[in-house]
Amino acid sequence: MKFIFTDKIAIVFFFIVFLSGGCKKEQSILNSRIISGTISLEVHAIHHTWDVSSISIYLKKNTTNFPGKDSSLYEFKGITDGNGKYTFEKLFPGDYYLYVSGFDSISGSNVFGNLPVILLTDDLNDNYKELTVYVSE
Repeated sequence: MKFIFTDKIAIVFFFIVFLSGGCKKEQSILNSRIISGTISLEVHAIHHTWDVSSISIYLKKNTTNFPGKDSSLYEFKGITDGNGKYTFEKLFPGDYYLYVSGFDSISGSNVFGNLPVILLTDDLNDNYKELTVYVSE
């Protein structure tokens, strides 16, 4: 009888250890989830008076100083559509720097532009902001 009681305790102990190990695993999965921001930033690239399509747009977070022309320094990248627009999604409030660079097929020249961007929740309409960046030779 004593032997059977000890086996039952061992089985119960095994299940407690097994189940508590499973909870720790689930908790570590929850802690490693990526949280996305909710702000959308639509950028419109213009050269003189026309839209610049198919131009590269870069966005660097946590700065309001120009990081330079090296595109690898920027966390977010995109290419404008036929209307010269690109929308960055899932951003957080904060300081950013925008850099635009590429070839303007209408003028036949390389163009670029840059400017600091500060996203504040007070300045947004439905977590959405539109911004125009003027590019030049």
